Amino acid sequence: MDADELIDQLEPALIAALGDGGFDLERDEESGAIELATDDWTLVLEAWPDGIGFLAIDDEPTATSEAELLNAITDLIGKAIAPLRAADQYTDGAIGTALTRTSDPISNTLAKLLKN
Repeated sequence: MDADELIDQLEPALIAALGDGGFDLERDEESGAIELATDDWTLVLEAWPDGIGFLAIDDEPTATSEAELLNAITDLIGKAIAPLRAADQYTDGAIGTALTRTSDPISNTLAKLLKN
């Protein structure tokens, strides 16, 4: 699946969950990266589908355990989790795989959330 197909699958579900103005979803024509941005967080999938993915959070949580980090990300992502899980399933787990190609604990935790 290419980047445009992923965006076409993800966008209507995000609109239903977050509202039409609740996010920006676009593909960078030069790099091929897919960027999903909200006011509080941004998910970037670089060189889709073979690159890395990462979750950038404006105010990173100060979690002291994996469970606390999981809860913090769940609270932050909120209604976007269901569309992201569906997109991950639609891509046969490629979003989660991209998120695990980095050693960033926040990105790795989102990958775990997408599998649940």
